Amino acid sequence: MESKKESSNDFAGREMAVSRLLNAPVELVWEVWSKPEHIKNWWGPNGFTNTISKMEFKSGGTWELVMHGPDGTDYPNQSRFKEVIKHERIVYEHVSKPSFITTVTFTPQGKKTLINWHMLFASKEEFEWVVKTHKADKGLEQNIEKMEAYLAAYQPQDFHCSISVSVSAKEAMEKIGNVNQWWAKNFKGNAHNLSDVFTVTFGETFVTFKISEAVPEKKVVWQVTDCYLHWLNDKTEWSGTQVIWEASNINSTTQIDMTHVGLVPTVECYNDCEKGWNGHIKGSLFNLMTKGKGSPE
Repeated sequence: MESKKESSNDFAGREMAVSRLLNAPVELVWEVWSKPEHIKNWWGPNGFTNTISKMEFKSGGTWELVMHGPDGTDYPNQSRFKEVIKHERIVYEHVSKPSFITTVTFTPQGKKTLINWHMLFASKEEFEWVVKTHKADKGLEQNIEKMEAYLAAYQPQDFHCSISVSVSAKEAMEKIGNVNQWWAKNFKGNAHNLSDVFTVTFGETFVTFKISEAVPEKKVVWQVTDCYLHWLNDKTEWSGTQVIWEASNINSTTQIDMTHVGLVPTVECYNDCEKGWNGHIKGSLFNLMTKGKGSPE
């Protein structure tokens, strides 16, 4: 026996929708929709601000926020994510009143993204109430416009990681150059002096660097000259990027700051590479500097 599905006729009088072609790649649109530190800045109609206490961005996850109206009124909201497909689709159910289900789809169109935002209310009465009382239809349009403005102003940040160690800057920079002791066992070349070239290999994946800048005990820059990242669609995504290491004395410790210029949240590699760099630097490199032994792959 076939289950009965709602037809489009069943939606009549209780739905609203808006579509917009956003001038941003889908990776960036997804980022500002999926992270509370971004969504709190653009969510809601004009004049509203937000406090997000929980946002478990996954299927079955809970989303709790309070929208603060321009007149000082607070509007608590609780939702549950029913479906989250990265870069494609978000479905959430608003479980506090009014009851509705929102579906947002993301369609890449070159370097732009077509977003379709659909809200289906539990009843015609609830739909009419939010439209007449709270002008939700205008609010949805304003919400999209605020998101669009936020995207236009937002500049994705390069990946950055830092550690503090009780060794001298000279020793710290020397250990960074001992790449085979904390990052890659399969290492060829040299990574200590200006114009040195070296390659790290992990199975099918390899990255070749050239040291393009070196200031003793203060700074070294690794320029990516070639790479093959086997698990990505763009297998040369790191080509042309730079890994910058800087050392500074803070109180009685040495702070090491690493910035991977070009590794931003909009690129395919970001999530995997962010986890990888954090693990290698905060784990393996830190242990090499503080305990004398790292854990290269």
